[in-house]
Amino acid sequence: MNKFEHVDGNKQCSCCGEWKEATLEFFFKDVSRWDNLTHRCKECRKGARRKWFRKLPRKSKDELARQVKDARDKRRKEVLEHYSNGKMVCACCEESHVEFLTIDHVDGGGSKHRKKVGYSGSPFYYWLIKNDFPEGYQVLCHNCNFAKSNVVGGCPHQKERRPQ
Repeated sequence: MNKFEHVDGNKQCSCCGEWKEATLEFFFKDVSRWDNLTHRCKECRKGARRKWFRKLPRKSKDELARQVKDARDKRRKEVLEHYSNGKMVCACCEESHVEFLTIDHVDGGGSKHRKKVGYSGSPFYYWLIKNDFPEGYQVLCHNCNFAKSNVVGGCPHQKERRPQ
């Protein structure tokens, strides 16, 4: 059997040797691999990272955490600037506190889309950059984004602007 084959929808972890379902439930996503899944299962990969991280000196851990946060903030800012044409404000209420802003799927379906691509939060921002900022997204504050999908009739700001 070819080591790159899946058997009945299962995949063998290269670390522990266990056969597990070849899904995002058991393996992390890795778009550089032929099957889009890591070669080690989630348990083995997490265990290896924990072991590696424990060996680092405290100063290195703090520096690594700062670098990760800086990279995440830079990616988020780049995405928010792109989808708000450099203004970084909510497209609905013009909220400008960056901490309150998020990306919205203009035509809805965000939850379904995130499940399909397997990303949310910071990895979703990375996905947007990697896919050359696809159309169909806008910047909204968390309140407007929530109201758009969970309040009958949409965001109250939009209701206020509609002619009676």
